[in-house]
Amino acid sequence: SVGGFTIDLTLSDPDGQNTNASNPSTFGDYTETNTFYGAGVFSLQMTSENSNQEVSLTFEFSKAIYLKEFYIYDIDFDSRISSQGLSYQDKITCSADGALALSHHPGSIDSSATFTISGLIATGKYTFNTNGNVSETNINGAMVLSSSEPITTFTMTYSNGPDDDGKSNDHAVAIPGFTFCEAPLLKP
Repeated sequence: SVGGFTIDLTLSDPDGQNTNASNPSTFGDYTETNTFYGAGVFSLQMTSENSNQEVSLTFEFSKAIYLKEFYIYDIDFDSRISSQGLSYQDKITCSADGALALSHHPGSIDSSATFTISGLIATGKYTFNTNGNVSETNINGAMVLSSSEPITTFTMTYSNGPDDDGKSNDHAVAIPGFTFCEAPLLKP
């Protein structure tokens, strides 16, 4: 419970690609808070055998909210070592039960960003034989999600993008936190 709200978080992993204690990455780490991205930051990490495998996080709120800022960092790609499963292309798809907006980090210049946005989909700018990896604090690899109307649920779906060969021994994005406020009740 946060500020009078109950927030339920559900991880959906239909293909068993989320990293966890039983299925760690090749580096021995996995999806959790306070890990390789640092204290207070949630890491969503997965592996993949093909680009249509997804891991989703769904946030459900006990009351209607306005999502003010939901930041996701480290959206990037690396296409240098595809044959060994070390390449990846981050792809994030967002949805909600109300209108959402997805944009580059407000401090980033769109042309410097390591990803493109089309509607509610952010995809790493995959360039063959290129290291497009950025640090988890680089704003050029960060996006912000917000709502323009009240929502009670939203989902972010993470996958290896369509331009990569699909094989990845691990790729991850960072969620440093988010802010929201209660949506006022409309009077009839």
